[in-house]
Amino acid sequence: MTTQNLTRQDLEEESKYLADLVFKNLRYQQLWTKLETHKITLPIPDSSSSSSKESFYHFTIVSGTPPEKLHHDDPTFTETQQQYTEWVLPSVTEQKWSIREWVQVFNQVELLAQNLSNESLSVLPSVRRMVMACQTNDGTVVYYMINKGIVPPKRN
Repeated sequence: MTTQNLTRQDLEEESKYLADLVFKNLRYQQLWTKLETHKITLPIPDSSSSSSKESFYHFTIVSGTPPEKLHHDDPTFTETQQQYTEWVLPSVTEQKWSIREWVQVFNQVELLAQNLSNESLSVLPSVRRMVMACQTNDGTVVYYMINKGIVPPKRN
């Protein structure tokens, strides 16, 4: 994520605002259930001292269950089976995310998922993909699937 001269507090407030916006969009427009917000710790972009406590900030993400599978290759769930939790990263279209930042996000979310999987069967301990929710200039939220690593193409 490219940010210029934003303080730790600015980054946390922007993250919280975007998470609230995405949370409402998922609940009321996309009809997701079991929505929750979580905080993960990320380094402040372009911070000079990576070991200082002040060079990290709390980034708010969203988890929940969509009303139907997100991708045609996802397993089909019957009414007796529980659909798995999806992880959503709120952002704006102007933010640029590097591969290094995505690795940090996936690592933090995987730690969170491992902790939560002990409490709930619907949370898988490993995270193979996330949904990136981008707010556009006109307020629309657009969703993209971000996979962890390289995903080979499937034969039809």
